[in-house]
Amino acid sequence: MIKTFKNINLNNFYFLIFIITSFVAEYKFFTSSFLSYLLVIFYIFFNIKKITLNKKQYLFFLGFSFYLFIIIFYSSDLIILFKNVKFWFGFTLVYIFFKCFKDNFNYLFFFRFCCLIIIIEAILINTIIDQDILYLRPTIATFFGFYQRPPSICGTPTISAVFIVLYFYFLQLTLKKISFIDLSIFLIALFCLFSMTGFILAYFLIILYFFNKDNKNITYWNFFTSFTIISITGLLVLFFLEKIFYEEHFNFQKLTLSYFYYTVVDHFSSLSKIFQIRNSYLEAIIGIQIKQLHTSGDNAYSVFFLQNGIIGILMFFSFFASSLKFTKNELTKFLIIFLSCFHYYSLGNILVQIIVAKILTQNQRD
Repeated sequence: MIKTFKNINLNNFYFLIFIITSFVAEYKFFTSSFLSYLLVIFYIFFNIKKITLNKKQYLFFLGFSFYLFIIIFYSSDLIILFKNVKFWFGFTLVYIFFKCFKDNFNYLFFFRFCCLIIIIEAILINTIIDQDILYLRPTIATFFGFYQRPPSICGTPTISAVFIVLYFYFLQLTLKKISFIDLSIFLIALFCLFSMTGFILAYFLIILYFFNKDNKNITYWNFFTSFTIISITGLLVLFFLEKIFYEEHFNFQKLTLSYFYYTVVDHFSSLSKIFQIRNSYLEAIIGIQIKQLHTSGDNAYSVFFLQNGIIGILMFFSFFASSLKFTKNELTKFLIIFLSCFHYYSLGNILVQIIVAKILTQNQRD
């Protein structure tokens, strides 16, 4: 027994603590990802020589450092500013962490664990446990007149759904084959979260997987055709049910095409309004983060622009341009990550940041 404990790798233990603190960050008894970021910063500081960056990444981080210097100089409240940077750009820090940290973590086991936790929580909060016991921000909406979605591991049903879809995508990239059982618990967990964003992201994932597949045979075309017909039929049925039950208890409107359509339209109209309400050129350039914290709400990219300005948007896209190659598979990665933040800014969540960092670095060490 003593030998076993002596053989435990300190790095693995450190990483396990990091994963645990990230996992519990959105639950009521913990409610903070501060310790996770502290562990990340601490490790980077003492292992900075292990970081390997390409020339584009060096240029990005040089530009990002200059951007940080500017917003710190103009900031009226450094606490608000650092909270803002942690939320909107914390993923860059987690990315650096994985550039210098070599882990052998069992990601498949953790994926199963996360999906099962979501399923168990969905059962518990709809039977014997009040949401207020587990979550800082319980969900209010009910579906079908009785079903409550669990906010679960990422704090909201939508971001939790985005997390497991991105996680599933990461497993697709790293495993030769995903078992039927793993696919089943993923789909059950996704349906438990009942998020339109999660469903659409999963749909895009399947479509992109199909078109990226080489040597497509008749079986693949039949599957793709069947999947498309079933999807369109399902959406039309939901649209029809919305017309019947819109004022009733079923609350289907959040799952229909009309809801998605108005969300997209509202997203771009919000962006256009932001250009009209700027109080100064400085706010347009670096955002209102220098005086105000805003890290929630719909239309994530419009809020991102409001908070971080033109330079912040440029920094966001520059990071991915420096971290990805312009190949079909790499552009697919960016598209999936970009779409995952279209509704809520899922990249502000520490668990999502971990999976995105793994997606971005998974081929860079091969």
